[in-house]
Amino acid sequence: MRSKLKIILVACLAAQAAASSEIRIAKSCYVIGDAIASAINTAKAAGLALDNPKPDIQELAEHLFGNEASIAAAKVRLNKIGAIIFAPPDTVSAERVLWEDKKEMKKEDIVVFCDLSRFERDANGEVFWDNQNAQWFGRKSYAEWNSNRENTEAETVSEIDGDNGSLVGASIYVFPWYIKQMQARKNMEGFTAVLNNDPKAIAMIAEVVKGIGRNWNYYKDKGMASGHPMARMDIVHAVLDGTMLHELSHTWAAGISEDVDGARSYGWGAAVEMKNPKNADSLSLFAYAVKVVQSTRFEVDIEGDIADYSTGIFVRKSKLEKRRDDEIDRMIREILDARWRS
Repeated sequence: MRSKLKIILVACLAAQAAASSEIRIAKSCYVIGDAIASAINTAKAAGLALDNPKPDIQELAEHLFGNEASIAAAKVRLNKIGAIIFAPPDTVSAERVLWEDKKEMKKEDIVVFCDLSRFERDANGEVFWDNQNAQWFGRKSYAEWNSNRENTEAETVSEIDGDNGSLVGASIYVFPWYIKQMQARKNMEGFTAVLNNDPKAIAMIAEVVKGIGRNWNYYKDKGMASGHPMARMDIVHAVLDGTMLHELSHTWAAGISEDVDGARSYGWGAAVEMKNPKNADSLSLFAYAVKVVQSTRFEVDIEGDIADYSTGIFVRKSKLEKRRDDEIDRMIREILDARWRS
């Protein structure tokens, strides 16, 4: 479970028939296909980076996972995420990938939904049901889900078949308002919601690091729910695909990672402290730290700081327009404020 940001999730323990699971997305989720693909590719790249790792990658792994046995366990989990099959809707038949928002899922699959239309009130109004899979939970829980609270990112429950008690497929539910917010960020000059390998996304790392530098003094003493101060990697990691990688790690297909220490499981500082390859945020943070190191000339240290030691393809000597700086600063402050409130 990732809490206190801006996405809702049901990551359910799945009974899996095939060697690899396949992700399908509901029609309401069409716009986040690139984030899902990026999350899988980023996990795969991080797993590959642990094959005969370079010194900087080895150092990152030791910071977040500790000894060689733990690093090896993290690699297995990252490889499982990287092996999940996903074909974006524009590359294959829509019937294969796009899922009806109320369609029954198969046990071996992971389905991403972006509304709550599957859930219906029962006769006495006390619980809500996913009639396809007999999923239910209390009225209070549903009200919290449906309130669009901006300080809640994700919650994880297990779906079981009410008739026979068997586990069913993994369902990820993403709030529509969160997708709109990510779309707005994606359309902003100098910013993006998905940290894939396109030039804009890679250049954003440099711009965000500069912007954090301009804003950091105001926020440096503010901590996260984990009890640790924020790190610059926590801000770079606050992208839609970073969240999706975290949530995918909770699924049976990816080894059922956990939020090992509840609310204290999130963020770079917590990951360094616990050094646990079963912790979902640790896996996702490592994968995105590897991306920063491999895609730019920045380095990431044990504090989660991002420093530029390059001579520099990403070091811009010309000044950005003040308007653009102000927009980037506004977005960074929004992220920092949300993290601080969490």
